[in-house]
Amino acid sequence: MQSTYFLTAAARRPGAHFVVPTGNFGDIFAGFAAKKIGANIGVLAAATNRNDIVRRAILAGDYAPDAVAATTSPSMDIQVASNFERVLFEASGRDAGALAGLMQNFARDGRFTIPPPWRARVAGDFAAARADEAEVAAMMARIHRERAILIDPHTAVGLVAAKKLRKEGRLAGRVIALATAHPAKFPDAVEAATGVHPALPPRLAAMMRAPERCEKAPAGVDAIRALILDRSAFAERSSR
Repeated sequence: MQSTYFLTAAARRPGAHFVVPTGNFGDIFAGFAAKKIGANIGVLAAATNRNDIVRRAILAGDYAPDAVAATTSPSMDIQVASNFERVLFEASGRDAGALAGLMQNFARDGRFTIPPPWRARVAGDFAAARADEAEVAAMMARIHRERAILIDPHTAVGLVAAKKLRKEGRLAGRVIALATAHPAKFPDAVEAATGVHPALPPRLAAMMRAPERCEKAPAGVDAIRALILDRSAFAERSSR
């Protein structure tokens, strides 16, 4: 599903680089999948917060979890990116046995080093950069001040990473930075950085004001199934 975003953007902006706020590596892997099936995509850049196992793995081949640090971009506060195994499978030449051995080492030792040939292939498609909390807050404030736009902390992580990678010369040309959440999901962080409390989208705001309805049901699979079918539009269409 997420690959369609990359396919659509690449069709409109061929050759663009993509900067993706990255935690579990799912969204950015969708971009990799789009590239593998022919989308004209440049570099895929993983933007991490201080929980940067993905950045360290891409840049140094060191896949070693650390203690999770709480940040204003909590969807990225992880230390084991389970989807990263998918790109290693591709980098290994789809050698399932070799990858299984590597993951067994990880289960035993809590870390592993990516074999150099694999890491070279990963580095051919991916870049990575990290954004710390002060940089994230400063980026949210800057975008609001200069463009009158509120962005959430995850999106800010991506913009900080894009700026760093441009400066390093890793992203020359057009860059697309993914905005991965609405600022209203993280109102405290956005307000602390910008002084503005982000409003909910009108449709969601109306839902928040709507009356809440609850219905009790017995704690059993059959009873829950019957209740869902009784209340669902699908059941109404099926009975016609």
